[in-house]
Amino acid sequence: ILISRLVYIQLISGQRMKVYGVTTAKSTGTKMIIAAAIGILDDWINYSQFWNLNQAANEARSKYYDKQATDHYTVLAAISSDQNQAFATDDITTINNACAKIFSDCQAKGFVLTGNESFVLRAHTDLKARIEKAFALTFNGMSTSPNQLVWNVNRTYTTKIANTSYYVGLPGRKAKRGIWSDLTAETDRDILLRGTDVAYTGEYNMAIGEEDQFRRCALS
Repeated sequence: ILISRLVYIQLISGQRMKVYGVTTAKSTGTKMIIAAAIGILDDWINYSQFWNLNQAANEARSKYYDKQATDHYTVLAAISSDQNQAFATDDITTINNACAKIFSDCQAKGFVLTGNESFVLRAHTDLKARIEKAFALTFNGMSTSPNQLVWNVNRTYTTKIANTSYYVGLPGRKAKRGIWSDLTAETDRDILLRGTDVAYTGEYNMAIGEEDQFRRCALS
């Protein structure tokens, strides 16, 4: 639900305020139910094989959050080619251009921006040395044409996206994630197997409602 083009104006004494409507235009995200189950045998407990129990529980939890991360990055990587940012001179210039493009595009669409927003950068771990070098350079460097990042950019590295480009984005706003329920576990005794089944479930989803919040940056 969005307020349609709310604008503040100065009122003359006795003048009525303009009433803005609330639009019903919306985008929806379908809740995903993520589930898996493991079986714990009685023998693991009877013969004190507690490392098996810990290993199974840890793996169930880590795989859930690994899938959640994969799903998030899949949505990011799926932005259209319209959001491709051409390489310009070096990574510093490319990142600066990407932030400036995001800022101008989003401002033109009515986003309330101050110019001091913090952007995020997501890159494959293979690009860490390259990106960190760009962040370390400053206008005070020894280069004949020193350069540096002029926007606030936080970076994180992952193996969930390709190492052929990296992404710069403006977080929040119309990029949304929903967690209906975090990872939970329920148990059910299986007398025929002489064990207990543990069923893990979680409910979440994510969506990018405005692609102009993100740019896919080329390496060359």
